[in-house]
Amino acid sequence: MPIRILLACLALTLAATARAELATTPAQLHDMPRQYRLDGVVEAVNQSTVSAQTQGQVQE
Repeated sequence: MPIRILLACLALTLAATARAELATTPAQLHDMPRQYRLDGVVEAVNQSTVSAQTQGQVQE
């Protein structure tokens, strides 16, 4: 049963794309810089606490 649904969806998708005219443009090779200067603000969405576990003994 799932195969029939998958094949029906595939057939509908292929029929829709065959009718649609897509705009295309040729790809071109460009040299791009490896570094970018960006300006922005980073804000936390969630808050959490980070702590480390270490081994040892407490001496008084």
